Amino acid sequence: MSRKHRDASTGEYVSEEYAKANPGTTVSEMDPERSPDVAALVEAVKAHQASVQALAESVGALAQCVAMLLEEELGTPVPDKQEQAETDMDGNPVTE
Repeated sequence: MSRKHRDASTGEYVSEEYAKANPGTTVSEMDPERSPDVAALVEAVKAHQASVQALAESVGALAQCVAMLLEEELGTPVPDKQEQAETDMDGNPVTE
């Protein structure tokens, strides 16, 4: 895989020979222009990022719909189970 080298303090590109002679003051990076696999991977990640964003928006809309069906105010936290009175399927309190 092809690599480029930079001076760590200036960010300027340097030769491979300079980088080898000065390992403490240089950094190396992959050259995406010369590595088609990396460029393809970057494109794939960008495509999946858009899919994940669309799914997140759909989940948010679904959560809002469920809250509306349950007649809850949007953004209202759901109480803990201990705080809720137990009810039967008709919504009547359960007596033990």
